[in-house]
Amino acid sequence: MREKYRKFSKMLPLIIYFVIWILTVAAFWLGLSQAAMFYSIAVFYLALPVSTFVLSIFIGRDKSWGYFKCLTLIFFGFLYMLAPYVTFSLANMLYTGRFITPDPVNMIPGILCSAAGTALGIIIQTITVRFRPSR
Repeated sequence: MREKYRKFSKMLPLIIYFVIWILTVAAFWLGLSQAAMFYSIAVFYLALPVSTFVLSIFIGRDKSWGYFKCLTLIFFGFLYMLAPYVTFSLANMLYTGRFITPDPVNMIPGILCSAAGTALGIIIQTITVRFRPSR
């Protein structure tokens, strides 16, 4: 039972981010597309980058991730790239009838936010271990 909880708690930041991502996409398709400027600022400049940064701090602090921390950069970058693709680009594709592939360059902001958060988490973890009072 304890091992199951440990695996779940390790994956919790990724699950939380995925839920945030789904909610932002659902909000677009449920009517926020009418307020495109508000949606763009709230989601692409606030919600996704801040949640990526904060959740990456928790991943960086957790030693059990090991070298898999690098894969979380790709996870966050991929979902960050897909957010505008499944909202504005998809709406445009449905309207025009032309298919456009997602641009992998759009992963860079998500990867950078995640890298900064992971690096800060590693620094915090290193400082707390180094300066932990001995018993």
